[in-house]
Amino acid sequence: MLLRRMLIMLAAVIAVVAILAGYKVYSIRQQIALFSAPKPPISVTASLAEKRPWQSRLPAIGSLKAFQGVTLTAEVSGTVRDVLFLSGDQVKLDQPLIQLESDVDTAISHDLPLRLSVEKKTSPPGFTSCAQALTTD
Repeated sequence: MLLRRMLIMLAAVIAVVAILAGYKVYSIRQQIALFSAPKPPISVTASLAEKRPWQSRLPAIGSLKAFQGVTLTAEVSGTVRDVLFLSGDQVKLDQPLIQLESDVDTAISHDLPLRLSVEKKTSPPGFTSCAQALTTD
């Protein structure tokens, strides 16, 4: 009786494995048939190329960021009198870019000889003032 039960169980397991294997073989054959079938032709539409006018401007909303740019800072403070370049211009090395208001510098340079003569008269012998040092450089 025990042997009979074992044989029935073994036959049932073999039957389940055979059914699963048969289903897998059937599905693989279907996939092979599907991929080996000829592909349908692709429909192509052709037309003649023609010349049409194209707009030179395209209105759009957005923002731009410069690829190349430079930030200018002044070594001295002052008011800018004149800008010596236009936006987008290429500049050369050591080319002046701006002209500062030079009223203060002009006043100092006109005042320097007067201060020098006063300091020469009032200073002790051998004393060098700032004004004298500026004129000797």
